[in-house]
Amino acid sequence: MGEAGAEAEAEAAEASTSAQESDAGGSVEQVESEGSAAQRLPRWLWLLLVALVILRVGYHSAYLTELPFALATFSDGRLYEQAALDILARPPWGSEPFYLQGLYAYQLALPMTIRPWIAFGLLLQLVLAGLALWGLWRVMVARLGRREAGLGLAVLLAYPGLAFYENKVLTASLAVGTMVLVLVALARLQRRPGPRALLLLGAASGLMILARGNMLLAVPGVAVAAVLAVAPLGRPRRWALAWLVGGLLLSLGPMALRNAIVTGQLTIMPAHGGGTSFYIGNNRHARGVWNDAGGLVSGEVVHERSELVSILGIEERDEAEQAAAIGRALYRRAASEIAEDPGRWLWLELRKAWLLIGHDELTQDYDRAGELEQLPWWAGRGLSFAVLLALGLAGALAMVGRARRDPGLAARWRPWAWVLGSQAAAVVAANLLFFTSSQHRVPLVVPLAVLAGPGLSWLLGGFRESEAGRRGWALAWALVLLVLVQAVWPRQRSDEPTAVHYYNLAVAHLRLGQPDLARGAFDRAVERRPDHPVILLERATLHRLRGRLELARADLDRLEALPELPPWIVARIADERRRVVGLRRMEGIVAQRAQDWSTCAVVFDELLEDPGGTMVDAYDAACCHARIGDRPGALDRLERAAAAGLRDAAHLRADPDLVSLHDEPRWAPIVERVEANRAAAGR
Repeated sequence: MGEAGAEAEAEAAEASTSAQESDAGGSVEQVESEGSAAQRLPRWLWLLLVALVILRVGYHSAYLTELPFALATFSDGRLYEQAALDILARPPWGSEPFYLQGLYAYQLALPMTIRPWIAFGLLLQLVLAGLALWGLWRVMVARLGRREAGLGLAVLLAYPGLAFYENKVLTASLAVGTMVLVLVALARLQRRPGPRALLLLGAASGLMILARGNMLLAVPGVAVAAVLAVAPLGRPRRWALAWLVGGLLLSLGPMALRNAIVTGQLTIMPAHGGGTSFYIGNNRHARGVWNDAGGLVSGEVVHERSELVSILGIEERDEAEQAAAIGRALYRRAASEIAEDPGRWLWLELRKAWLLIGHDELTQDYDRAGELEQLPWWAGRGLSFAVLLALGLAGALAMVGRARRDPGLAARWRPWAWVLGSQAAAVVAANLLFFTSSQHRVPLVVPLAVLAGPGLSWLLGGFRESEAGRRGWALAWALVLLVLVQAVWPRQRSDEPTAVHYYNLAVAHLRLGQPDLARGAFDRAVERRPDHPVILLERATLHRLRGRLELARADLDRLEALPELPPWIVARIADERRRVVGLRRMEGIVAQRAQDWSTCAVVFDELLEDPGGTMVDAYDAACCHARIGDRPGALDRLERAAAAGLRDAAHLRADPDLVSLHDEPRWAPIVERVEANRAAAGR
């Protein structure tokens, strides 16, 4: 049968299913899609939703206009911006392998064709986030009715963790949007089962995988849901799966082709294949959240690959092969460390699960407490994740109870149970297999929001049910209270802004040409982490650029005292030292030409104490000391210059700055030493 015939059969099956549902009746079906069109949203709930939307728009507006993070990227965001700019420079494929999710780089690049500004990418991201919320609302209305859909959406809008990631240069919002797109596609498949709807569901699932690689784990659940949704057609399972796979290929194929062209590898995943995140989450030093893996990485993502190449001894030179080799090496190292102490790893997995279900937002790149400090009236206000989790679990129990009482409802909700369950399982798996963080956890809001409406409705009205129903209702309340009580226990040691937040803030200010604001942020970062090499290095660079050479030298001295620095930091320290010495030398030369002999002497003496001091610095210091009448000091410095290889005896004798030393007993031996240096060089 062709596609047109399949669509006609789908319409007939839909009509038959609708007729059966209308005959079934029952109190539960009054909240299903058949009654949702006539159902009105309660006025108080409508006003609440409007207020929450206004607050959300206000928060995003404040973020975009008041914080530098909306205009300048850092950490993972910097890599995404570089990938987007690479795509724009060499469209449509770019020329570099994707170290992180390529789909997000394309999302950023699309609006940046207008102007290569990251703010344009954020504006599109906010539009897509709004469309995702609208799509989720439509799906929930069709499945639950307006009242429970409104309750679920209100709970979701009241959770600030989702809004937090809607305006960040990270993939969290994209992951949420693609998960909602899968639900929209499933709703269409149930409404009009056929090849087109299956293709759409497959394509949406592919985009979900490209947004977050761990969502590959949700595909089996989507496949089961597709088979269940087309059951009224009477088609074999392989027919539905074939169309679903076709949709997957439609969305995954272009990314695989792009990577094959650019890197020579037919893959859809980031170049390192997740090995870095896996090792960070499972190394012997891990505690469930992001860490430096015992000093393996510095946290400066732009240099992460070079750090790992040096430490792991990676020999590959091609960037894509190098990244893949890093991933393989880290997977092997993690597996070895897990095998050495499996008990510790099991404890670590339990700790990750405990971190996952708490109130605390364990941010990684962007800092929740830091944003609250900058936007005290907008950021971080609302329900905690544990509230959303508790209501979602209560909603799952409520839907199980409804399905038991109504076989028709059970049949319609079975595909949704598979999709929502598989999405939730994939998100939880990512947090357990890698490491727990707010941005890894936030996609859980999609299945939880769908179930939160029924959960809240049941918790508030379940006391009216029969005795058996009230037992389930009491169990749900017990579960909710258990989740909320355990979540109160703190998951993080401090709720103050972190040193990394102030460092990122300083980097953003620097990129926007605000060095004074950057200095203040650097100082606050160093207060919290006085031994952080990257923070000290960047502050030293800023001090040098602003002419505060003494402060730059002090930071470089502190850096050199730190143990086991990454090679790129060691190289940067040496380079900064040369630059600071060069600028200080220029100050000495200027003072010398201005005949400010005292300043000249001080500057060149400082240079002599620096590892970058030279024979010329010793000679210039001698001249300055001779001019201020310090003959012994001048001779000491001339002896150092001679010992360092000074060879121009004629210039030494003729230099007017040194005339006052000619009668000193130590003068003649110095001249002889210089002449000997010249003779030795001539041989």
